[in-house]
Amino acid sequence: RFAIRGKDGKGAVDDLSALYETLTRRFKHGNIAGDSGESIDAEQRVASAAGKMTTAVAAETIAANGNDNGEGGSDISGKGHAVPVGVQNDARESPPDIVQQNTNRHHFAYKPNLVVVDGGKPQVMAAAKALEDCGVNDVAVCGLAKRLEEVWVPDDDYPIILKRQSEGMYLLQRVRDESHRFAITYHRQQRRKGALRSALDEIPGIGESYQKRLLNHFGSVKAMREASVEDFEKVKGIGHAKAEALYTALHEQ
Repeated sequence: RFAIRGKDGKGAVDDLSALYETLTRRFKHGNIAGDSGESIDAEQRVASAAGKMTTAVAAETIAANGNDNGEGGSDISGKGHAVPVGVQNDARESPPDIVQQNTNRHHFAYKPNLVVVDGGKPQVMAAAKALEDCGVNDVAVCGLAKRLEEVWVPDDDYPIILKRQSEGMYLLQRVRDESHRFAITYHRQQRRKGALRSALDEIPGIGESYQKRLLNHFGSVKAMREASVEDFEKVKGIGHAKAEALYTALHEQ
């Protein structure tokens, strides 16, 4: 998950900018440009060996390891091999070395071979541009446009139409739906945290650490307003005086 910064630090101006920034940062942090995967330590490999997908709040999903039986990548391209990533581009400066040596970064356990984006041709071209600018030229890109479930690939003027009941279509739909679920859940969590903290900001003695404990314990402002003084005292570090202050403040709001 990435908080979209934008060029001025105030967030992206549109969904294409958000998609480009998300993919660029993810692949830079993923340490895959020119990387064989040998730099990834064993602990990280074990943690990701279950084949988890990496998704972003911008509804971008990276699907690692396509099917060998042709039901994944070959269905998308219609040619039995991964869709090549290529964006027509005039002379451009070579991208900087993006391989990150910081082991605190989140690396790919295995190099992905497909990026699936939610959208049509504009979104696919933005994704392909991001990968090209990162120096990644061996990862396929496709997009699934929701209205007619069309599959788009870079530089093609017309979409690929898969059979509605095909395994390839089901795979892409599941990837798309999972990215939606992930993003929606994350934004709900952020709104819930924001609502709770705004309700607690004006209470003396309740700083950020206490707010986190209260959020973890009660989960919502509604639950806190229904809590008794004794319920607040069950939270680690909350004594009788703080519990009474919380109870009074929340019932006055």
